[in-house]
Amino acid sequence: MYKKSNLDLRILKKFFLNSFQKTLENSKPNIYLKKNIKKKNKNIIKILDDEIDLRKGKLFLIGWGKISGYLAKYLVEIIGKKNVNKGLIITNNKVVVSDNIKVLQGSHPFPSSKTFSSSKKLLKFIEEIKPNDYVISLISGGGSSMLCIPSSNISLSEKKELTKQLLIRGIQPKKINTIRKFMSQVKGGKLLKKINSKKIFNLLVSDENQNLMHSIASGPTIIQKWDFKKVFNDLADKKIKKIVSKKLLNKIKVSAKKSKKEQSLSKTYEKIYFQSRKKNINNLI
Repeated sequence: MYKKSNLDLRILKKFFLNSFQKTLENSKPNIYLKKNIKKKNKNIIKILDDEIDLRKGKLFLIGWGKISGYLAKYLVEIIGKKNVNKGLIITNNKVVVSDNIKVLQGSHPFPSSKTFSSSKKLLKFIEEIKPNDYVISLISGGGSSMLCIPSSNISLSEKKELTKQLLIRGIQPKKINTIRKFMSQVKGGKLLKKINSKKIFNLLVSDENQNLMHSIASGPTIIQKWDFKKVFNDLADKKIKKIVSKKLLNKIKVSAKKSKKEQSLSKTYEKIYFQSRKKNINNLI
């Protein structure tokens, strides 16, 4: 019977530590961005096989999430500060990007009045964007709590308390995301509808294990085709009904029914991701 010697164990340990280190190095945001984004010349920025032509429109950066500020910092280093017209990032980390990019504070894991204030400023910021301009969205984990504007019939305190209860009671993340999206003015692709740009690039960094882009930060700029039968089944779940008050659950259902009607009337809306309309959405994950 073969027995492992101390030398064998040292070799194995070294091998696994080197492999782990290599994995960490390859997953750093700056490496991730450098591999996929290139400055072709003073006017052209390449993102994978697509291009941003600064002669045709200005470039705006927006972002939300725990490392969105660092993503913005590395991106500016790659493409140059002068090539970015303006930017606004919401994060819970203190990071300085450049003087033309504002970094506002958000909270995690629960939304707060600070988050709400920063989110309203982001909505005001995107009003400057014109149809021919370009937008790069820098999105990372934690973005669900850092970009938060509740639906008009739901208060911030209601959303904050419900989010807290859903998390501490161990409700499945997918179900939490569904509820968040129907309590929000920006999640579930709603922010996308407010942006006038025809060309938007989503740069996403997350540990979402299925690579579901609409799940990362609850998908404010990602179009999702809803299975509303499943949505209403989730809302009827016994665990959910124990946590969510009947009054608040009815408000969420009203929002879901409105979205269901919009989806049924807009037959081409879900095809935005496949570039079938004037607005092109490019996702890099």
